[in-house]
Amino acid sequence: MRELEQMTYKRSDWQIALTRLTEARKIYERYKDPEREWRDPNELDDAILKTWTFGEYAINVFLECSDALEKLNRYRKKASHLGYARERSTHYSAADVLRGITEMESLRDEVSAKLKERGKL
Repeated sequence: MRELEQMTYKRSDWQIALTRLTEARKIYERYKDPEREWRDPNELDDAILKTWTFGEYAINVFLECSDALEKLNRYRKKASHLGYARERSTHYSAADVLRGITEMESLRDEVSAKLKERGKL
């Protein structure tokens, strides 16, 4: 495993990734707001794409893979390619989006702790 010092990690990129994960959570919460009369399914697509972007970057920083990221990848393909996705049967619900966001928030905390430990954050 390469050390973080040898990576192309940039604090500004990490901040961008963190912002995208925060935005994903806000999109999800807006989508699930019980006072809304109509829910736009495109909001879930946006949340998945932002969550995926964070997860992809965090995994690259941490240099490991997870089942959660693979699942998000399948959802991301569906969200970004619509009917042209190779895995056309991949569907996700609001609960799947929330689970993905929560898993990536946990990963965020883990990566942040590692970066702080190494004096990179």
